[in-house]
Amino acid sequence: MAKRDVPTRKAFRQGELLFVPLDEADCQRLFRGRQDAASLGWQPLDTNVIREGEATGHKHEVVTRVAARALLFAPPEVLLLGLPGMDDLGAEDRLLISDGPVEIVHPEHQPLALPQGMHLIVVQREYDETHSARVRD
Repeated sequence: MAKRDVPTRKAFRQGELLFVPLDEADCQRLFRGRQDAASLGWQPLDTNVIREGEATGHKHEVVTRVAARALLFAPPEVLLLGLPGMDDLGAEDRLLISDGPVEIVHPEHQPLALPQGMHLIVVQREYDETHSARVRD
C-alpha cells in the first residue's frame, strides 16, 4: 500500500465533533482565495449552537469568555471538497470564525478551549462495509 502524503495536523475533539484549525493553505482550498466565507455561499448562522444531540437534546455551544466575537457558518449547498486526507464537507459540518479565544460547552463533555482563528467543525462519521453515517451524540 502506498504511503499517503498528507501532513499531520493538530485538531481538537469534543464528542462527535472534530475542530480543525485552518491555516492559509486550507483557506485557499476552502474559499478559493477569497477572504469572505459568505461570498462562496457559506451561510452565517444566527446561533451559537453547533449541533444538538438527537437522543438527549444536549447542545454543543460556542461561548465567548472575553470581549471576543464568534461566528458560525453552514457550508454552501453545493458539495465542497474537504481538506487533504478528509472527506468532502457535509451539510452538518460548520465553520467557526473567532477574533478571540472561545470555549465549546456541552453537558456531557469537558469544556473545550479553542484559540482565536478559523476552525472547520466536522461531524465524525462511522463506516461499515456498505456506507458511512454521521456519529450521533
